[in-house]
Amino acid sequence: MIIGNNNPKFSNDIWWKIFNSINDAISITSKEGNILFCNKAMGKLVGRPIQAIIDENYESLFEKFSYLEESYPQISSLSSRRRETRILKNGRIWINCIIDPIVDKESGITNLIHIITDITDLKEIISLILNAGKIEQGQHLCAFYNSQISQFSCVVPYIIAGLRENEKCFYILDENTENDLIKAFNDFDFDISSYIKSKQFVFYTKKETYLKDGSFESKKMIDLIKATEIKSLKDGYSGVRITGEMTWALSGPDVDEKLFEYENLLNTYFAQSKCSAICQYNEKRFIEKFLIDATVAHPKVILNGLIYKNNYYLSLEKLIKGARNNLNKINFSTIKKEITKTIFT
Repeated sequence: MIIGNNNPKFSNDIWWKIFNSINDAISITSKEGNILFCNKAMGKLVGRPIQAIIDENYESLFEKFSYLEESYPQISSLSSRRRETRILKNGRIWINCIIDPIVDKESGITNLIHIITDITDLKEIISLILNAGKIEQGQHLCAFYNSQISQFSCVVPYIIAGLRENEKCFYILDENTENDLIKAFNDFDFDISSYIKSKQFVFYTKKETYLKDGSFESKKMIDLIKATEIKSLKDGYSGVRITGEMTWALSGPDVDEKLFEYENLLNTYFAQSKCSAICQYNEKRFIEKFLIDATVAHPKVILNGLIYKNNYYLSLEKLIKGARNNLNKINFSTIKKEITKTIFT
């Protein structure tokens, strides 16, 4: 492909020098995703000479990467006809993938521009922020996720931070297994085995916690957390961290209102305690109303591993005045977009 031949000030050699001096990996593909040409950074990223990846399918080059969001960006870009961005992960390596469609007014999308940035260092900075105790005692957050990668990107650093602060940490399983979590800690280069052995980190199931005695009751769960905190402090721990997979709430009737009550009671209790918690909600599993109720019950929310102040949070006083009813006409996607406009806290 000839570049820059319409501008006499720039020869092809100059254009290629500029193109290859860019640190981000850039390629132009057919709309099917086959690479037509790319810069040196792309070859370096995949560990192959440039000529060896020409005509390769773009997605096949990154088949070892998992998507933080559910859809591959090329598919979304072809559908939306606009820029799409996704975060991908392979072990400890994180990359941000941007795809811009090249659109011809007559024939539609002809090609795609792929821009890839290694954001591993950025993700490590985020982890350091969490590990430095960004989530403090007394805080109650909810995390929304679309995939296991997105889910673990926040809860694993959260637990690591607590362990380093000599807090007793609990993980309530439902969707995942103990082995899934152990692997996730390994991906963060953190050996969790000694903490499991010492029982500073403990796995629980929904039947041992939320659904103990066969049903869910707000007060019963709060009492369990209180007893856990008292024992943990007596055993010499500095506090308690709890995170639970909330998909258990899908297993029984009439849980939604009880859970909404519980989430709000936690805010009152935690304010006077040495506990913190992240409630995990799988966006694919819960209906819109459930997700909105979860949002308004938490002062802060986590989206794609980042913590945001939640302007949609409703205190008990506001709930009593009926402010919750005002959200009936707003969809969850709109709420998420508005929340992510706030300053990262």
